Amino acid sequence: MRARLIPLAFTIAACGTASAPTPPVADSRRAEPAAPPSATAPTSDAAARGDLRAGVAVVDATPELGVPLAGYTKRRRLIPDFDPKNDVRYFAPSTGVRDPIQAKALVLDSGGERLFFVTLDTIAAIGDVIDRIVAAARAKGSSVTRERLLASASHTHSGPGAMTDLGFWVQAAADELVPHVRDAYVDVHAMAIVKAEQSIVPARFGIGTSELYGATNNRRAGVSKVFKPDSIDPDLAVLRVDLANGNPLATLYNFGIHGTALTAENEHFSADIMGAVSATITASTGVPTLFANAAEADIAPNAASEAEIPPLAKLIGDKVLAVRDQIPTRDRLRIRLSSEIVDFGDANLDLRVDGLSTGAMDLSLVANVLGANAGNAQRIPLDSTMVDHSFRMTAVAIDDDVISAVPGEPIHTLGLDIKVRGKAWGFKSVLVFGLTNGYMSYVTDKAEYEAGGYEAVATFFGPDTGERLTNACVARIEALAR
Repeated sequence: MRARLIPLAFTIAACGTASAPTPPVADSRRAEPAAPPSATAPTSDAAARGDLRAGVAVVDATPELGVPLAGYTKRRRLIPDFDPKNDVRYFAPSTGVRDPIQAKALVLDSGGERLFFVTLDTIAAIGDVIDRIVAAARAKGSSVTRERLLASASHTHSGPGAMTDLGFWVQAAADELVPHVRDAYVDVHAMAIVKAEQSIVPARFGIGTSELYGATNNRRAGVSKVFKPDSIDPDLAVLRVDLANGNPLATLYNFGIHGTALTAENEHFSADIMGAVSATITASTGVPTLFANAAEADIAPNAASEAEIPPLAKLIGDKVLAVRDQIPTRDRLRIRLSSEIVDFGDANLDLRVDGLSTGAMDLSLVANVLGANAGNAQRIPLDSTMVDHSFRMTAVAIDDDVISAVPGEPIHTLGLDIKVRGKAWGFKSVLVFGLTNGYMSYVTDKAEYEAGGYEAVATFFGPDTGERLTNACVARIEALAR
């Protein structure tokens, strides 16, 4: 693991006086929200400035070559590697680095509340890995807690594996756990959190939204009874963070897209299309760009090869930059959080011939490994050694906007449902952060579950999973609206 702090983080920290982390105030959510100031440059009178502070850091998290890439079952080898000196067992080893795997952290502090964003260039944010990142960061002096953290996986299919011992994911996409690989990955993300927290300076913040077409398509078209290729959620959200003088500090964009522009034939580490978009934005702003995926279970990128990544990255990146430029910022925030762990009960792999194999996973192969005949419709129970059953549901209100953290991959219509119902509780905009704070696999609604297909087979908690998930998300939003 290349635990190397990217120099950009030091440059940002030098723009202001760093402050030591302070513990959050438990009763701050009772404070009255401040009126948003205009987007003009803040006054030099310190007494008139708001209290918002922010910090950001980027650390190189690229593992050593040989660590397997997680995401495609097609990378499985016919003959396992039982050499204890190697970091692979069932999957092909990585052979190069196309672009770096990065750990990125952003910290906001205002009104006595502190909020942490962490983005991971990996296939999923497994709950145990997130727990370990929090514990490691706290051991290094951070004030981060699970309740105050939004840890989002980009869902690249060319990020590191070997980081979980959950049996289904070991066999389907991630390979056998290698503790030193996981621990190094945990450590660099903990380092990013600490560096971001140590670098906090006076800042300004704003959220903007727009729509983006032409970048994605619905991959269930032809399987679903209702979805067409253009059945997508076009919503693009941008979080703009600036220094007190108006210069950029960080950007976070939120958009639903699968990290599959690179195919299973790729054997090099890469953040895929999301990393290319972030690089495009950073090249323009000169500061770190973070990414939080949305409800993308059925959403594919309009790129299916390495050659198609640059033009798509420019399309998305240019739109993010255009939105960012128009966002008014303020220097005081009211941050409120609601978090709860929800047990989704029994999990099963319901094998149906209509959805066992795709470009990402061959579930018939996994079923055979687990001792079932995938040629017949049957149910394979997945206990807690195979997949997680309990997930942290979190909502964060920032003034009159709210973020709903979803621990998995919902289809786009479920994301739209959360947004509509969240706005009914009085929030101006609702951002859905998919693949955040845990991973429950795919989530369809009942109609799509019955329609079949890969996403339906990989919905482990039954046909009502979508309704239960959206209800749990909206319950957290409702708690913030009271």
